[in-house]
Amino acid sequence: MHLNPDIILYENAGEVHSLDVSPEGSLLATAHGSSIRICYPMIQEELWRFEVGVELLVVRFSPDGRLLAAGGASESLGVWDLSSGEMWEMSTSGQNEYVEFIPLSNQLAAVSRDGSCIIWGPEDTGELQFDEASLRDFSFSPDGTLLAVAQGSEVQIWDVRRLGLLRSFGGHRSLLRAATFSANSRYVYSADERGQVIMWDVDTLRTQWATPPKNVSTKRLAVDYLGNRLAAAYEDSTIEIFDANRGDLQLTRYFPNAISALKFSPIDRYLAVAGRGGVHLWHAGAEVVRSDKFPGATAEGWITKRQ
Repeated sequence: MHLNPDIILYENAGEVHSLDVSPEGSLLATAHGSSIRICYPMIQEELWRFEVGVELLVVRFSPDGRLLAAGGASESLGVWDLSSGEMWEMSTSGQNEYVEFIPLSNQLAAVSRDGSCIIWGPEDTGELQFDEASLRDFSFSPDGTLLAVAQGSEVQIWDVRRLGLLRSFGGHRSLLRAATFSANSRYVYSADERGQVIMWDVDTLRTQWATPPKNVSTKRLAVDYLGNRLAAAYEDSTIEIFDANRGDLQLTRYFPNAISALKFSPIDRYLAVAGRGGVHLWHAGAEVVRSDKFPGATAEGWITKRQ
């Protein structure tokens, strides 16, 4: 990956609050204010753009790529069927900043302002309760059985099927900002307000490696599809990429303004970083394949390629 981004999207479109990549890796969904936009980033073509009327904070593809969920500053969650255009609304108890689909299923989990985490599914609905004031991140394991919750200065591991707390990791000395699972679901990477990143074993809670504190807060973590690289975004708008297994620093990247979201594409085509500078993509060198367009897509977007 190069120091400068290969592609810049929506550079002049205001802040991008959230982004997600479709499971097959070709589509990028972004949340801009009250609009959702979907594009093919690798061929610089926007497919779909629409307004939802409220400020959006998060956008997520379902594991099978058929659904798109978006949440924000309202007491509801929108879910769209990307083949038919049909839309459902799910009622919540407040603003939704933390929204995730459970891997290997189309169950959707959302944390509202009061700390309640509602899980919707085709068969039943479950609920967990967190301390909303100290909640900073939550992440499902790739096998869909566990949930890591960054709350206060500890990471809680929950059993998704039984909706019960299993254990907690308290290895950080300051408040947490992010937590995410390794590709094999065996480890968790967590990061705090001092900029320290720790990899630890979910079963034994033993630390595998830890970076020294940076004295700048971490904002986001992301693991690549194969589990070889870990990206950490910080408050000073830098992005560091580590060897996910050993913790060795490999690369440093820079974003022009505050970072809101960070994501590797599922097939490791690129690393996407979003914030007040739009979306920056560092291409990993994979072949670009043109896929079928999203049905009904008509909008053209503000997309420029870095020369």
